[in-house]
Formats: sequence, structure tokens, C-alpha cells
Amino acid sequence: MSGKLKKKNLSRLFLWVILISFVVTVVIYLIHDVRLSTEILKLAITDVPEIRLESIRIEREIYGANTRINIPNLERQSGVVKISSIDISRELSNGDIWEIKGDSGEYIESSETAAFNEISGRIVLNGQIYELYAPNVSWEKSGDLVIFTKGVAIKGGFSSISADIVRVEKGKLITIEKGGEIIWNISGYDIKI
Repeated sequence: MSGKLKKKNLSRLFLWVILISFVVTVVIYLIHDVRLSTEILKLAITDVPEIRLESIRIEREIYGANTRINIPNLERQSGVVKISSIDISRELSNGDIWEIKGDSGEYIESSETAAFNEISGRIVLNGQIYELYAPNVSWEKSGDLVIFTKGVAIKGGFSSISADIVRVEKGKLITIEKGGEIIWNISGYDIKI
């Protein structure tokens, strides 16, 4: 394999790592942002044992991108916040688009952990379309740790990546456990790593 091809492959791998890190960063930001709002809400309704909110829509600029968040149902009971689904859409000034959806999720206040199920998404970067899927992603505040516990798959452009367990610590260190696979399709030939 030529040096130029290896350098291009490493560049694509780096792009995938950045994509995963960005998605994780947005999820962590949203958890922190929602947590601030729930802290204020908790002070106002300390004697109320539970609360249910419907049709939550948030539109704001997050990290320089127009971001829309839709949560049809949010329910808080006994220190657990549950959501029925979440849709996140981001439009960056350069035309890139991020659309991430999750079926359900919950945040446990006492342990400061969160888990989301059936995460899927579509990301458009420089005109290339990438599809993302993860059956489960969890977050732990104590170590600022995000874990794709049942694998993650990203496909698009000339390549795809899949891995069994992916851990992202502090949004920087990415560890792939139990193996993974990277495939590049170049001139009709699949190159697997």
C-alpha cells in the first residue's frame, strides 16, 4: 500500500474519531444544560414527587451551530428523569448538518449517569453523507465517560467503521474494546482493517 493511500486512510480514521467525539460532546452538553434547568426547577418544586413535561422544543445556538432539540415526553419520578425519544438537529455555518435521534433514555440524579437507546443519525460533512447507529450509549459524570456498550456503526463516503464497545473519556481518549472493523472502498475494492 502506498504512503499516500495510508495517509488518506489515517485521515479518514481521524475524521471518524472526530465525528464520534463530537456526537458524544453534544450529548454531554445537552445533559449538562438540561441538568442546570432541572436544578432551578428542583428548587421551585421540592415538595412535588413527580413531574411530566410534553412537547419540549429547544432552539438555540450551541458551539456555533443552530441546534434544535425535540423531546415529546419527559418524566421525573423519584430522582429518575425518563424521556420517550429525543431528536437533535444541528446546522453549521459551513453547511454541514447533524441529525441524531434516540428512542428512549434516562438520567439518574443520584449517580449522575445517563443512558440512551437506539441512537441513529445522519451527518453531512463537506457534501458526504454518513449514517450512524448505536443500540445503546451511556454517560457517567464522575469520569466524564461515554460508553457505546453494545457497539457503534458509522457508514458513508468510501468507508465504514463498526466496533463492539467504544469508550470515550473526557471527550478525548477513545478506546475500542473487543475489536472493531474499518472498511474502505477504493475503486470497487474493499480494504479491511
